[in-house]
Amino acid sequence: MIWGRWDDRTPSLPGDRPVGVTMASTVPITADLPVFPHLDLHLVLSGDLPLKIQVFSRTFTEAAPQPFVLTEQTQGSTFHFFAPHHSVGDRLNRLPTVNSQGVVTAQEPGVYLFQITVGGGFGVVVGRLQVHQEIEDWWFGNTSMTTAKDSKFAHAQPSLYAKFSNDSAAGTDLVGDITGHDYIELKSPSSDVVISSGGRLRGAAETTTPVIITGELKGAHKEGTRKEGTDKAHVLPVRVVDYAKSRTTLTRVRATDVANHEDQCNMVFIAEGFRAQDAQLFDRIVQRTVRDMFEKPRHQPYPLLSKSFNVFSSFEPSEQQLVTCGPRVVSAAGNGVDLTGRRIPESDPRGLPPNSYSVQELVERVGLPRRGENRSPQQLRDLWKTQSLTDFAEGRASDLVVETWKAHQSEGFLQASDTFYGLYLGRRWADGGRFHGQGEPAVQPPAGDAPNAPRLKEFIDRVYEFYRVAGHQTLELDPRRHAPEVYADSNAANPGNAVLGYLAGLRLAEPPNLPIGQNWVPDDTRFRKSRGMVAIIAYESLLGGTAFNKGTMTASTVGRQGKVEFTKASGTRPVMTRTPPPPVVAKEPLGVTDIDHLVNKVAHEFAHSFNLGDEYEDFGGDRQGDNDPFHDVIFDNLAKLSFLHQGAPPQDRKLNPGRIKWFAVPRVRISGKLLKPSQTLLPDIFEVTVGTADMGKWVQAFTDNAKVTVRNFTTGADNRQLPLSAAPADMLTNLTIASRPDEKQGTLFLQTSGPVAAIPVFKKGSVVFVQRTDPSGLPVFVVDKAVRDFVADPSPANQRSHGPLNRNRDTTKPFGKKEEETDLPINVPGFVPPKFAYQMVGIFEGGNHFAGGFYRASGECKMRGQDRGTTNDADLRGVFCFLCKWLIVNLIDPAQHAPLDAHQYPRA
Repeated sequence: MIWGRWDDRTPSLPGDRPVGVTMASTVPITADLPVFPHLDLHLVLSGDLPLKIQVFSRTFTEAAPQPFVLTEQTQGSTFHFFAPHHSVGDRLNRLPTVNSQGVVTAQEPGVYLFQITVGGGFGVVVGRLQVHQEIEDWWFGNTSMTTAKDSKFAHAQPSLYAKFSNDSAAGTDLVGDITGHDYIELKSPSSDVVISSGGRLRGAAETTTPVIITGELKGAHKEGTRKEGTDKAHVLPVRVVDYAKSRTTLTRVRATDVANHEDQCNMVFIAEGFRAQDAQLFDRIVQRTVRDMFEKPRHQPYPLLSKSFNVFSSFEPSEQQLVTCGPRVVSAAGNGVDLTGRRIPESDPRGLPPNSYSVQELVERVGLPRRGENRSPQQLRDLWKTQSLTDFAEGRASDLVVETWKAHQSEGFLQASDTFYGLYLGRRWADGGRFHGQGEPAVQPPAGDAPNAPRLKEFIDRVYEFYRVAGHQTLELDPRRHAPEVYADSNAANPGNAVLGYLAGLRLAEPPNLPIGQNWVPDDTRFRKSRGMVAIIAYESLLGGTAFNKGTMTASTVGRQGKVEFTKASGTRPVMTRTPPPPVVAKEPLGVTDIDHLVNKVAHEFAHSFNLGDEYEDFGGDRQGDNDPFHDVIFDNLAKLSFLHQGAPPQDRKLNPGRIKWFAVPRVRISGKLLKPSQTLLPDIFEVTVGTADMGKWVQAFTDNAKVTVRNFTTGADNRQLPLSAAPADMLTNLTIASRPDEKQGTLFLQTSGPVAAIPVFKKGSVVFVQRTDPSGLPVFVVDKAVRDFVADPSPANQRSHGPLNRNRDTTKPFGKKEEETDLPINVPGFVPPKFAYQMVGIFEGGNHFAGGFYRASGECKMRGQDRGTTNDADLRGVFCFLCKWLIVNLIDPAQHAPLDAHQYPRA
């Protein structure tokens, strides 16, 4: 099964929302369009094995989180096919068809792309169909499997792979993914495991020993209808786990206030891909990660905020090490290019010329190579120029990238790993189709396949979206381990999924077994300090990590490799199995773990929970289709062009400095956090309690008659803070301290400078502060005045007026993909940059995965590059920019603003 992603060109972005979603909606909203069996289909012409496609809309209601509702839309769906490998002029001929019941009919073997349009404005999704003559063999893509106990929904779905006839003229793959195709009949000998539609397995009762499922190709015993060997049954051991039961497995790692856990920010580390005998290895990795994160300067502000955190861990063993690898991998060297073990498409430039496409960019434009592709680069370029492809530039298709593209051939699929939570790294092509949301029309089929035929180019662009894949580093819940009713997309909260059920049942291992797990259950109606503070640590040698499930959890692999090591079974069946990591030895007590990189990743992924978005770049140019001028991107550390644009002609890309939300963020000289709500004493005087720490500074502020500001804690469930509200109910400024602070009680009596309609109640957790000022008494902000004035300077001599400050202004391709590529600023008149110029706070273009159209505050940040910097000092590489530090402190403990500013603001 597959869902169309809301935008499959970008990795999971916490806070992204599907078209039409509004908070607290009571109207069902279309999340996506699940297509069964999935979107990389295989049809065989012989053997009486019909293929039926079912299309569903999947809806939810935000006001009352509950499992998704799937409603079949097959009869109201329209299918349009295209044959990309046929000759130009013939690509709309002899195409497959789909009847009103979803049954597919084809005339001949071949590769076909298709668009599904669902009536009623539900949306559009794309996919691929390969047609073969017959099946020659099949096998399970799992050696064992874990499914969830659930009285309603079937979770785990075994992967099923088939070897097809060699239809070489058609260029179809020899091996394909037939999961859910209803070609294999599955049987269970026990009522503990129930076989449901699509070959999914519902756990009816938790098991202590595996249930052995059998599978057999339908009609395999009919005389003369199958090749020898296809009539054999195969077996799969399946175990059932009750994820939602109560567990007293939560242990302390670093806890400062467990009794008041609801007022703390609670972190938990849980294990994926660690076997029972790896429990001590997991413990060592967690202990080292937590120690470094809260003690090493490069991870500030976590050390500064350490008293606000409790840290726990909970270990559950997996049956196997390593997580499931979603993409196919190159299985052998070819055409003089050895990419063996590289995932398809290869994302490493590997020495390509400066202006060359990457392999991924080429795949997005021309598709995947046919099996056995052997034409020369020039022959292929000549072909592509005639195919009405979108945005294809012959000069960027270098010989090396074309030869590398041709080598993208695989003989099979990697076997899935049987892990506890069911995560997978990267995505299958079967999971690929890009979803166009509500209100987006289909591209109508072209009038013909002649060059410049009406709608031809637009239609090709639409169906080729199948090839636009997300990065291989995404690490999320595998849709083949989680029921479609409880897991739709990583950008949704997915209420009821197995991991959330597991977290909800966690209790402290020691009496009185406090129900701390409830802190990690998302609640979209209110702020929760521990939301997203879940780190799933995967014992996996490949690089990967993601914040997912609408920012409620993160996942990180411990390794950093890019190449998949595997073995291929001997014989005719190309079963590919991951090579297990080497045993842990005394010299390498953390096994394949790259601990410094892991800590950097965990610190980065947790920061997504504070509403910080990714600042790195994966794609050149601007993100298409995001032209809303009224709403900025939700992340506090990012802004978008369409919102910041001044309203002049779009091509000038001029920005409105008044809309850059972090330009109004203050620097702080003295700070405190309200330990309880404020109390109004007189019409112009109210009391705040900040505690007895640092009261000497408040006494000095009273003596100096310093001006004080109080800002209410207004963050909602999404942890969004910017732009800072200046409404009277949220902030009072120009206050004075009415009398000497009470040092024993830790209280301040604040007086307004004049009459106010009503002094608001400032909530517990709100901030009271004295803003830093310059020598002339003017307030100082995190963006220096000289920088703000330069950005706003309209004079013709200022070529960067109302624009970003990057020294490198090329947004046609991603910048900063290598550790040595640091985005430096231009020289700003009157501003002395910090020692490391990239730490300057201003405005820089590039972020949210795109080189253009999105903006961030500094040249570098842990949200942009977890290991980068222009210094050899490890403690100064991969640090948060000052804006991100400020935002984290403001959310967790604003009393730390003053020490943050005093010791960590980037200075000359």
